Amino acid sequence: MLKTCKLHIIGLALALMATFSGCKPETGDTIILVGEETAFMTAKELMNEDLNDAQQNAFLSKLPDLSDNTDVLPPDIMGEYKISPKQFVESNIGFDFFSDDHDVLLRVFNQQNRLAQVDFFESGVSRIDDAYVIGEGNFFTLYFTEEREIEFMGVAYSYERLIVITGEKVTEGIRNLRFGNIILNVENGIDPLVGDFEPGWFFIYKDADGLSEKGHWF
Repeated sequence: MLKTCKLHIIGLALALMATFSGCKPETGDTIILVGEETAFMTAKELMNEDLNDAQQNAFLSKLPDLSDNTDVLPPDIMGEYKISPKQFVESNIGFDFFSDDHDVLLRVFNQQNRLAQVDFFESGVSRIDDAYVIGEGNFFTLYFTEEREIEFMGVAYSYERLIVITGEKVTEGIRNLRFGNIILNVENGIDPLVGDFEPGWFFIYKDADGLSEKGHWF
């Protein structure tokens, strides 16, 4: 009986050691298990609570396929990039709500497989957010949600948006970078000239010269 109990205790200890040795702490609260990224979410999962299928599909149809491939690791895209000149491509409301924006700076850091952190510097405001990366070879898609504030025609808005950035990682930076954002939810502000600033509005941009240069921009 005593021998049996000892064997059970030893077996339990070995199981616990195997469990903890398979976990690797990452920055913040992210924990990555061997072979499994428990914090990973698809772009559609990030939108599901806020937007209906028609709104999601309208936005995603303007960007490369965002389906998740768990068998392929994305490229290492860590670095600092300048999106210049930023050029408006299209929107589902017919104009660029953020037309006063200038060039955008992007910093990707702490990447581990499909998880990373980003600093998206836009309109003089810098924010650090958790992000997700998918892709194959040198091609990637980076996406994340963030909260922002904007004043448009004298009306202040607080909003949350999903940002999606795509391109090809090359030595000089990111080739053919495109990025889009879609409004997930809005607080405050009604402008009688343009109506509500509404969830589901989306805006697509690109780097007009085809290369977002890598450098030390922050």
